[in-house]
Amino acid sequence: LVAKYPWDMKNKFGSWPYVAEMVADVAPGFGANPDEIILSRNTTDGLCSIINGLHFEPGDVILTTHHEHIAATSPLNVVKHRFGVEVVEIQLPVFTGIEEVTQQDYIEAFREAIEAHQNVRLIVFSHITYKTGTALPAKEICSLAKQHQIPTLVDGAHTVGMFDLDFHDMDCDFYAGSGHKWQCGPGATGILYVRDNGNRLNEYWSDRDNPLWLINSSLSHADHLGKQLQMQYIGNDNYPAKQALVESCKMWDEIGRDRIEARILELSLQCKTQLSYALPDAKMYSPNVEGLMSGLTTFNPLSDVTDKERLTLFRDRLREEYGYIVRTTSFKVHKDDAHQTHALRISTHLFHDERDVDGLVEAIVDLYYSF
Repeated sequence: LVAKYPWDMKNKFGSWPYVAEMVADVAPGFGANPDEIILSRNTTDGLCSIINGLHFEPGDVILTTHHEHIAATSPLNVVKHRFGVEVVEIQLPVFTGIEEVTQQDYIEAFREAIEAHQNVRLIVFSHITYKTGTALPAKEICSLAKQHQIPTLVDGAHTVGMFDLDFHDMDCDFYAGSGHKWQCGPGATGILYVRDNGNRLNEYWSDRDNPLWLINSSLSHADHLGKQLQMQYIGNDNYPAKQALVESCKMWDEIGRDRIEARILELSLQCKTQLSYALPDAKMYSPNVEGLMSGLTTFNPLSDVTDKERLTLFRDRLREEYGYIVRTTSFKVHKDDAHQTHALRISTHLFHDERDVDGLVEAIVDLYYSF
């Protein structure tokens, strides 16, 4: 649209009224107000805008986990060296098929970290860890943080489009998600939620002048416009891509985000159950527990979980010989482990069905016994 009407880009397609219509269409599906939603470029864009924009000072502590994506760990490393912030990684409980894990285990891990450190200024965590596919109890973690007046920034790269999200109910302060992953929108689109225009952050950080600098904005000087418009406007933008994301969100809302979540988890349960039955000695790292399960299934069928080269060959043969595309992932079960654990990661989405899962499991088993 912008290319078709270049002379009218600002007035017809790039003006605030047009963007206002887009965020008004998107916000209700995520339990948010339109002035709390920014249509960003991706999850990394949102995380960097918040982490690098916060008014940190030496001695501040940020709590995060040992299973975060570089989208979070990279800006956290910047503020660590730039401002003298201490970044503390919480040891997440990791399901290994040997011991069960519960939501309370994750809540207690965050509680212990909060109580063990003074001057905690921010908590950053993934709603779903991209390494194991575990869904953390985000609402409960945010409630715990709220009791200690600590703002929360949630990495929702894999939840937007997978889960039926309600940001007001979750009560996080910031939430950054992807438009091109489970939401099935175009590349370089994302959603950033800023609770109540950052007013609670002003309350929690009342000792700091200007707690959040709008570093990724062409209107950071124009406070009269409000944070939503200030953060939304970064100069010339890809409005057609953002409109495509909006249309995808509207389709999800029409289908019903609760129905989509239920269907994804149903297929995920089938995948986990069948793999565990067919390959009982395989290492499963995604908990098959209500409240902790997502559409991601992470497991390793091979005996040596530290052998990345052999697992990569298994993944490639699965694609080349059977036509199933999955990815590999690497993580540490315990953050002090000397070696990385490697696994395959499967995604079951709305456009899959039971036959797809059956075929994938059959292919994995067939390859395993001939590998």
